[in-house]
Amino acid sequence: MFASDGCVGQAATVMVRRRGDPTSRPSHRAVDCFFSDTTDTSRWPADRCVMPKKGRKKAGDTRRPRTPVDTPTAMPASAARRWTRRARVGIVLGLLLSLLGALWYPWDERPPAAVLVQSTDRLDPRITALIDEHVRRVRESPRSARAHGHLGMVYEANALWQEAGQCYLNAERLAPEDPNWPLHRSITMRSTGDVAGALAVVRQLAGEHPDYAALQQRYGESLLESGEVDTAVSAFERVIALASDSSAGYVGLADARLREHKYADAKRLLDTAVAMDPTYQGARYLLGLAHRGLGEYEEAKEQLALGLDSKRRLMRDELTTTLESYSVGVSAQLTSARRYKTQGRLDEAAEALENARSAGPDNTEVLNELALVYLAQQRPAEALELLTRVQALGHAPIATYVNLATCYSRMNRPADALASVERAVAMSPDDHRMHFARAGVLAGSRRFEEALASLNTAARLAPHDADISMKQGQVCLLLDRNEEARQHYATAANLMPNSVVVQLGLGDVLIRLGRWDEAAAALAAAGSLDPSHPGVSMLNARLAQVRNR
Repeated sequence: MFASDGCVGQAATVMVRRRGDPTSRPSHRAVDCFFSDTTDTSRWPADRCVMPKKGRKKAGDTRRPRTPVDTPTAMPASAARRWTRRARVGIVLGLLLSLLGALWYPWDERPPAAVLVQSTDRLDPRITALIDEHVRRVRESPRSARAHGHLGMVYEANALWQEAGQCYLNAERLAPEDPNWPLHRSITMRSTGDVAGALAVVRQLAGEHPDYAALQQRYGESLLESGEVDTAVSAFERVIALASDSSAGYVGLADARLREHKYADAKRLLDTAVAMDPTYQGARYLLGLAHRGLGEYEEAKEQLALGLDSKRRLMRDELTTTLESYSVGVSAQLTSARRYKTQGRLDEAAEALENARSAGPDNTEVLNELALVYLAQQRPAEALELLTRVQALGHAPIATYVNLATCYSRMNRPADALASVERAVAMSPDDHRMHFARAGVLAGSRRFEEALASLNTAARLAPHDADISMKQGQVCLLLDRNEEARQHYATAANLMPNSVVVQLGLGDVLIRLGRWDEAAAALAAAGSLDPSHPGVSMLNARLAQVRNR
């Protein structure tokens, strides 16, 4: 019935036949039977080996039991207690491990490796040193979202967009609850041309984090770019609700209103933005567009000049300060300077460009950008010095001559301004912008005939540019060529039928021509676009006056 393996201290092997089948082959089951230093079964303690009740032999009974053994040897009570305790500990440990796995899923995966740049040969040594330092930190803490994210910021700050995006993706996987990593990943996507993908990321984030003002502003700007003006309005209204002390929401909403041709609403919003931050050039430029849409030409001219070459400011998010501190290369400092300039932080822009110039004193891009900042700071003499240096280096880009024309005009040197813009026209004779710039210089010198000739050339190169047509009309009025002015304004009205400025200009020239019914129609069109515009009431009063003569 029992067959010992003959080894002291080892478990006995029980030969068991299937019940009711005497022909079946025996199988072996290890029985936890602890016995003494002998294998003599006659000495096994009765409480160590227990047979089934039905199969036990009575005293003096030599018959074999009717059933085979199917119950293992009983375990000692102390061993059973130890086994129970161990089982309980195992169950508790298993539950804890399961809980930890559910709470922190990345820890049961391999941590992401540090993202490396393919080649550092052309990088500024300062950038290389900063990258090496942050790669070391990632390798020390490969499961740290912060370490991966800061390496990404080093790459982003120095325009290494692909590497930055990969780092942010690693950080996002390790800390999916932090919106800053996907937000900045969307910035890298946009910088590499994936505008649609970037919008998709920001759209999802905006829904998940409705109280993050900087995120909502980026969402609104992306929507404007994609033409989703109605949705952008809601995003910018959210920005205003979250950060009413910032001009960002007012400017964004005003831009949306301008695209809806709601010039009065845009002007009201932009007046608020400029009052909050008079140095915001982007707000000034949009305010000029609003004035122009309302027919307020002089105000428009002033604001557009103040906002020349401006860009939209973006709100600072939770990573901005650290990101700026990682900008150490020339290209990164150029990017930072442009950002500072659009934000009206001209002193910081000048400082960044001066640092970049110290690293590359003959970098023409740096010199041109610094000259523009000096012009914005009303420092034309210093700007002229930089632009002259660019000329001396040879192969000056066309922007240098346009900037020189602006510089000389500010210094009341019209002959030099004209010479510079003539050089720009010669370098790019098929660029309508150069001819438009030349017209502006000539008009400033009251050389209206020549200005009109330049505008005619610009119009031939860009026949669908309504601004050129409107400027032609204005110059013709200065030359008392009213019929020619009417033709140009009519062209502009066909190109921009919803422009209050164009309709008012057309009404003005029609009054001068005595074509009162047509003038009344143009003024009615302007009134339907913006009945509160002061130009509408002023020209209607003039029309009534001349009719009653």
